[in-house]
Amino acid sequence: MARVKKKVAAKLKSVPADSLPQSANIPEGMKQMGGGYAPTWSPTEEGDSIHGFVSAAPKMLILNKGKKNENETRVMEVTDMEGDRHAVWDSAVLTSLFDLIEEYGADGIGTEIFIEYNGLGKKKAGQNAAKLFTVAIAE
Repeated sequence: MARVKKKVAAKLKSVPADSLPQSANIPEGMKQMGGGYAPTWSPTEEGDSIHGFVSAAPKMLILNKGKKNENETRVMEVTDMEGDRHAVWDSAVLTSLFDLIEEYGADGIGTEIFIEYNGLGKKKAGQNAAKLFTVAIAE
């Protein structure tokens, strides 16, 4: 697995406070620490891509909890080469990437990845067309 450059590694360890939603309830003299949610990476045109480092391991989320359409999915955070954080959501095509990063455990943080959106696949009856991606991971 590729090692993360020191400059990028430093960015992954501390999320700048100005990239987080700010709360007016924080007492004076205190500064907000990490956390918050990164905006979702949402490719819209073929060729849209993200190249960066895994900055938070995949975590399982339950959507629509307690409702008829409840389902589980995974999301991980990727910090791109410019230092911007993005939430990348699991999909059928990205499952092998998510599985590999989970398999690495704590060592998965800092793994360099590349994902490129390749458009939509064929639509099946009663389903949306699948989003297609090219996925690469540093050796």
